[in-house]
Amino acid sequence: MKQVESPVMRKLLFIGVPVLSVLLVVGLAMTLLPYFSSPSTDTVKLSWAASDSGSDILAAEESEVEIDGLADESLGYVPLHLSSTADPRSPFETSAGVATVIKTPVTLDVESTGDAQAELQAQVAPVGAEPHMLPANYVDTSGEHINVSANGEFEVRDASNSGVVVTLAAGAVAKVYYGAGVYTVDTGEKQYPLSKPVRFAPKGDTVLSLPDHTDTNWNDTIRYNEFSGNISVFWSSESSKLWAINELPIESYVAGIAEADSKAAPEYLKVMSIIARSYAMHYLEVGGKHAGEPYDLLNSRQGNGNDQVYAGYSYEKQVPTVVQSVSDTVGLVVTYNGAIAKTPYSAGTDGKTRSAEEVWGADDLPYCIAVEDPHGFITDWATLTGNHMVGLSGAGARGYAEDGVGYGWILTHYYTGTKIEKKDPTRWIRIGLYSVS
Repeated sequence: MKQVESPVMRKLLFIGVPVLSVLLVVGLAMTLLPYFSSPSTDTVKLSWAASDSGSDILAAEESEVEIDGLADESLGYVPLHLSSTADPRSPFETSAGVATVIKTPVTLDVESTGDAQAELQAQVAPVGAEPHMLPANYVDTSGEHINVSANGEFEVRDASNSGVVVTLAAGAVAKVYYGAGVYTVDTGEKQYPLSKPVRFAPKGDTVLSLPDHTDTNWNDTIRYNEFSGNISVFWSSESSKLWAINELPIESYVAGIAEADSKAAPEYLKVMSIIARSYAMHYLEVGGKHAGEPYDLLNSRQGNGNDQVYAGYSYEKQVPTVVQSVSDTVGLVVTYNGAIAKTPYSAGTDGKTRSAEEVWGADDLPYCIAVEDPHGFITDWATLTGNHMVGLSGAGARGYAEDGVGYGWILTHYYTGTKIEKKDPTRWIRIGLYSVS
């Protein structure tokens, strides 16, 4: 029997098949779209009240906001763009914002320093994928950083001491990164962006340390990486480096200076403690030796500067006689006409010191003139030629001390016209320990 197709049926088939095909394609595309589409963006508005601590931090306390749809554990990282529109003391910048990375689950904790409103915008990228856009000042935490640890509890603060960001347990390691004006402290559990340099402060008898600081003693059996006082991390625009800086009382600094033989006569060790303190306090009086840098002196270890050799608390523990000499002379310095003298010294001489004017053409050290140095004679020519022979002679001072001469006479002999006076021993000093670029 011959089948007859009606014109209406042919028209329906002509129209329906393409339409059905389109619908099937659209449905399939909608199903697969989440696997191929660009990372989504959610925007959440946050508001908060002033914090009693007054800390300029982005940290967790006042309010928690979970962004819908972003709690998937497959997410590798969540770059965040934050901006503040009201609080001028906030670390957020209205124009560029502050970027950080929070690993899943993506629950975001926010605290501000004043009444403000902020807009939080998060862009998500799956593991291994690059987000289409990152804020201009996004901090890449795979780069150079400084690690800080301690043998007891220690606090993370900003350099203004406006409040405690977080307290860490003994053995914890905090990594500090810097980028585009933002310091990021990574504790391994959470990240804390700060608008100011970072200060680590010990609690109680805790001693801070720098795990990556490779300084050691002469035979590599003791690591010199523990330090009294605080450790701060500063970015220097002068040297374009991120610095680990030891901030500590001047007396603790002098106890950590590794310039004298700890087995020498007590009067000699007192001499060395006084001139080390004088050198440091002289530069404190004039605003530091290194203009534009966030430290007063360098530690002069491993090629880091040419100031006094400072090895910190790890060294101090090994030299009780040096520590005793610091205690016996606390606050004592060499002065000239009432001002703290800059006290150059060398290992020894050829029997006579040299004037600062003769060696350096300097007219600002009138107390450094040539004097007889019978105990300071060095026979090794190579050693002698490496000494400027200005100021105190190390070998000469040691010889006088072994003969029973007191530290006061020794100092005024080598620094003509000076006095030994006591100054404020409670002052603090900043020592640049090492840096990363």
